[in-house]
Amino acid sequence: MGRRKRRIFTGDFRAHPAVRAWAMATSLGTSPESIHVYRERPRRSLYYLVGLAPGGASVFAKRSVAPRTVIERTIYEDVLPLLPLSAPRFYGSWLDGPHGWLFVEDVGEDRYSERDPEHLALAARWVATLHVAATQIAAAGSLPGGGPERYLTHLRTGREKIIRNLRLWRFPRDEAELLTALLSLCDAIEARWERVQEASDGAPSTIVHGDFRAKNAYLRRNGGGLSLLPIDWETAGWGPPSPDLTRIDLRAYWSVVRHAWPQVDFETLESWQRMGCVLEELAAVNWVGETLNSESAAARSSAVEDLEVVLSRMAAATRTARVLE
Repeated sequence: MGRRKRRIFTGDFRAHPAVRAWAMATSLGTSPESIHVYRERPRRSLYYLVGLAPGGASVFAKRSVAPRTVIERTIYEDVLPLLPLSAPRFYGSWLDGPHGWLFVEDVGEDRYSERDPEHLALAARWVATLHVAATQIAAAGSLPGGGPERYLTHLRTGREKIIRNLRLWRFPRDEAELLTALLSLCDAIEARWERVQEASDGAPSTIVHGDFRAKNAYLRRNGGGLSLLPIDWETAGWGPPSPDLTRIDLRAYWSVVRHAWPQVDFETLESWQRMGCVLEELAAVNWVGETLNSESAAARSSAVEDLEVVLSRMAAATRTARVLE
């Protein structure tokens, strides 16, 4: 999660909600050296608690809606400990009514890079091991669906956000035209949704991270070499592997899964990867579209700029995956 420090909390540490939740979630100490506020919103907050864990280790305290906390807790408690995979240390969680707290170690600042072949191969083997082994883990049954239906929901929800905000705000002409073009592409994809579903036919269902990218993956170098530490599992689900294949070395991935899935050839993996790129952008329409609702015109314009990138990538991905042919 890096060390992008925000403001420093200057009140009573023991009275801070993250420290109180930590006391409920663990039997460890409750006296951090300092508290850094990364994000503080009604539904989502993130704090950095310096020196709170045993040995003076620092901890990230993440507050989110309870269902997302439960998903992450399931991964950290019931999935990753059963697998031969590196993972951040998980200290515990606490559900507080409609919200929940999650406590994970500070994974440092060494981020995963999609430009580094060593990183790409390492991630591919990590993800492949997860995908192969997770098919046998009982806790996977409690995870939400991570297949095409999830992304159809992203498409429809993101489209509705755009339509609603086009009616609500007066966008500059070029911004309105771009949003209209994005709506048209979403309509075209939905009209051919059976092609998206067909791309997953025959794919094994497994646990998918759902948002595997540089901001959610860190590295640690030690005596045993380089280890991958994926974080932020709130979008994890049960479905075909496609969403996790867009930012890894596919050959390295195949070197692992080919033994467990002999019926899957490399060309099939390539088709899953191409469709994963489409799904990734559909999710981005929904996530970025949320900012269109901001009362700040500057924030809305920034969101449109991001959606312009999404539109370009999604158009290219649909052509490559042959969704619109």
